Amino acid sequence: QGYYSDRGRTGVVNAALNYDLGSLIKGLKSSTYLGVNVHNLVRIGKNNDYIAYVPSISPKTANDTIIRSSSHTLSQMSNTNKLMDYYFQRFSVYEALSYERTFGVHDIQSVLTGFLSKTFINGVEEPFRQETFVSSSSYSFKDKYSLQAVLNYSGSSSFAKNKRFGLFPSIGVNWILSDEGFMSNLRFINFLKMRAQFGVIGNETFLFPHYDETRFSQDGSGSAFGPYSSSQWFGSTQETGVRRTSVQRIGNLDLTWEKRTEFNVGFDALLLDNKLSLDVTYWHWINDGVVAQLSNVMPYAAGLSGGRPYQNYAKSTYNSFTADLQYSDKIGKFQFTVGANATATKGIRDVYDQPKYRNDYQNRTGKPTDAIFGQSYIGKFQTDAETLLVPQIYDNVLSAGDLKYADKNGDGVVDDNDQSVIGNSSPRLYYGINVTLKYKGIELFLLGNGRAFYDIALTNPYYWNGWGDYNYSNFVLNNAGGAYPRLTYYKVNNNFVTSNFWLQKGDYFKIQNVELSYTIPAKTVQFIGSNGIKVFVRGANLLTFSKIKDVDPESINSGVSVYPLFKTFTAGVKFNF
Repeated sequence: QGYYSDRGRTGVVNAALNYDLGSLIKGLKSSTYLGVNVHNLVRIGKNNDYIAYVPSISPKTANDTIIRSSSHTLSQMSNTNKLMDYYFQRFSVYEALSYERTFGVHDIQSVLTGFLSKTFINGVEEPFRQETFVSSSSYSFKDKYSLQAVLNYSGSSSFAKNKRFGLFPSIGVNWILSDEGFMSNLRFINFLKMRAQFGVIGNETFLFPHYDETRFSQDGSGSAFGPYSSSQWFGSTQETGVRRTSVQRIGNLDLTWEKRTEFNVGFDALLLDNKLSLDVTYWHWINDGVVAQLSNVMPYAAGLSGGRPYQNYAKSTYNSFTADLQYSDKIGKFQFTVGANATATKGIRDVYDQPKYRNDYQNRTGKPTDAIFGQSYIGKFQTDAETLLVPQIYDNVLSAGDLKYADKNGDGVVDDNDQSVIGNSSPRLYYGINVTLKYKGIELFLLGNGRAFYDIALTNPYYWNGWGDYNYSNFVLNNAGGAYPRLTYYKVNNNFVTSNFWLQKGDYFKIQNVELSYTIPAKTVQFIGSNGIKVFVRGANLLTFSKIKDVDPESINSGVSVYPLFKTFTAGVKFNF
């Protein structure tokens, strides 16, 4: 298919100057940084085409025929030319002044940083510019109580001049409770720290510049001019050659930073002579003013489609709980470590771009951010006559064996107005375990992880097939007449709309990594100058426990439409000298 040659040029300069200003103010230091990153890629080559022939089997005669593909014409470019010319340039500089001092039981640390950057990217006329000024300070008393505060004042060229800068504060407190006198009698607690944080984080979503300005576009110079389609004002003469200008995007002067307001509280503990460690955190955050190009809130009467302005509109609230636990101990020469972790998360849409629904069950607001909306499956049609009782609009004619859905609003027909929440696509729980066992030179390590309380839509080509010639997966063959709709030569759209018929609990637990090793002591192999030899065998993606079969629940498209997830085994010897 031709050839090409790439010539890339890359230049990187990172220069820093660190200077101790203690002679002026004790504890004061300065760090100055300059960075330049330039990359240019030029591709020169020649495109070729080829004659292609496609084998075809006639369904009537079952005879093989060869037909020429109309998409390949054996055309080729006469000479080489420039196929691509890409460049990237980034210039950045920052200055940081840090101050650290200890006054008896008081410890102070503070850093003031200013950062400037400008980035040029091929195809984007306006460079990306950023300015950030950060003040970060911490104060500690007796290494027992500490306070941290951060002020972040950032600017981005993605917004209008009066909306480019935002101030984002954060504050955190720590209390080492185990150092208090009233905790001294609790001998099973070796260390206990309580912590809490609150802050606001800005996100610019990496928008292209000038979304605050209205952009227009023109069509070709040979476009028609006049009444729609005919371009004729009088008689048969068509008026052409007039450029028409239309709105490509409406600007929004009020567009500004997305904001994430976050609060978290938790504790870190060491218990039972430091054998047990426990970290627990509760998170609550709100994503507000999420930038979106609204398609439902703005009425069609406005006459805009692709030209809709971007707005700070969406809002979601999330709650999360995380816990990490690890226990280590030994019995004689036998040592072991057992650890576990879990994260539970759920988000709710508070404000969302949606049309005005007639029924509450259709609303996206107030529902989980990962909610799956679809039809409610209530069985299969038993007779052809039954399909006429409550028509389903996805096909003109349905038959016995096709899927039947609930008429949620009772209007006598099943259509998109009957869609409701049928599941959630993100796990409510992520969890994992790790185990390490050691006895003399033998060591066994095991790592497992899992997900729970979510649904997977079985809609990839492995599950959605069965119509046409010779188009059957094992799933179809094994479930025809049972957990699969009526087999047809032509696809019945009704059976493949989003519904809970195609949802399966995605819960799984996977033995992700296992390693068994033996380390030969150094004294045994010192005659070859070695400090020890480790012989090991490893396995990855070994075993999965799930209700979903034939495909990997971690990625149901692997091995179907994307590269598969392999089960791998490795053996080796590691020499230490």
